[in-house]
Amino acid sequence: MRRGCAGVALVPDVEHGGLPVIGQAAVQVEQDGSGHGDRCPRETQVPPQQFRKVSKEIMRDMSGELLFKKRHPRRIEYTLTADEQQLYDAVTDFVANKLRAIRGEQSRTTASFALTTMQRRTASSTRAIRRTLERRVARIDKALEDPAAYLRNRRDFQASLAANGGDLDDLDEGTRWQLEEEAVEEWLPDTVAELEAEKAALLPLLALAQEVEARRTERKLTELLDVVHNLGLKEDRRKQLLIFTEHKDTLDYLIENLSADFEVAQIHGQMKLAERIEQERYFRETAQIMVATEAAGEGINLQFCHLMVNYDIPWNPNRLEQRMGRIHRIGQTDEVYIFNLVATSTREGYVLNVLLKKMENMGIALGDKVFDVVGQAIGTNLREVLEAVIAGEISQEAAAATFGGEEVDPATRARAEELLENALARHHLDWETERDRAARAEERRLPPRYFGR
Repeated sequence: MRRGCAGVALVPDVEHGGLPVIGQAAVQVEQDGSGHGDRCPRETQVPPQQFRKVSKEIMRDMSGELLFKKRHPRRIEYTLTADEQQLYDAVTDFVANKLRAIRGEQSRTTASFALTTMQRRTASSTRAIRRTLERRVARIDKALEDPAAYLRNRRDFQASLAANGGDLDDLDEGTRWQLEEEAVEEWLPDTVAELEAEKAALLPLLALAQEVEARRTERKLTELLDVVHNLGLKEDRRKQLLIFTEHKDTLDYLIENLSADFEVAQIHGQMKLAERIEQERYFRETAQIMVATEAAGEGINLQFCHLMVNYDIPWNPNRLEQRMGRIHRIGQTDEVYIFNLVATSTREGYVLNVLLKKMENMGIALGDKVFDVVGQAIGTNLREVLEAVIAGEISQEAAAATFGGEEVDPATRARAEELLENALARHHLDWETERDRAARAEERRLPPRYFGR
């Protein structure tokens, strides 16, 4: 294997007599008097029979096999049971109307963060929303004991959250979870009367959540167990399954329900690096199922597993690709199957289901490689759209129309094709800038003794 001046691996092109195929246009390094590559010509003519620009999905190894196996996304649509729908509607009504009415329109950014956190936990699991409501009621009780102290802390929290601006999605999971807890528990109304009014509104929701959870008939869990059964995990202990959720309470709930029949590993944002490494090893060597949050979405290699379930659908399409990248990578020997659980009877579920259909249709029209750029190709801020739907500002049908519905419209297709083309190579490479960037990366690299220690 050789390298061009940009550090791009040159992979032999089996289809053209073992000549290289690369992910970017290759350019050769000019040699200076010392024999070291120090300059790169702006343009280099490369014989087309020797080098090609290709996406990773069609790259092949020395034996002609695809480096990246095919991936097959599958939607599993379901509707909530009657009591689950009642709980969902009640919480959504509180989030969209009662809570906003109690607080007015001050500190809208903080309020919307708290509201969407509650809504996403409602969609995740009954356990997650039940615990959230319990903690919130407990926090209101504490605030009512000393309203003056509460108001001081509330101002401090508003300032800390505002400092993060719109970068909350870019924070590490542990920090983001902490902010979510603070938003739900610390950001409360301004007066004692409003605190008491909110508590009165929350107590019936909490009682309903406790009642629904006690019945132990959650439809979403049933759908997951059906997937596990249909995949034959009990019959074939060599099969392994990766399950993604977004919330720690839901992760605990899933482990409780799966541990009776399977060895279950876990990774979440509250674990230290050493614990995550140990859980990855446990999954690779012993466990049959891993339940993970977004903390496992990057930097973890699980290509020995080829089955994945998105128990929660993220509100950022790029996170779907990051999740798939844990198992859809070089070294994967089987085709990858991804199962997306989506409740079509909920507001956000309806919109997400249309989006997932569109992604599947894009995959059919443009090939498997389209999943690498689907977030940018959609051309809309999904989070903002979903918040508007939950708040009742637009209908779910209108929200789905903002990204062209489930069909692959010409604009989306053109945008995806342009993104895919640009992902393969840049027309101009500033060699000095790339060299400086590489030097800075080398300076910041942790020495081996650090990892050894």
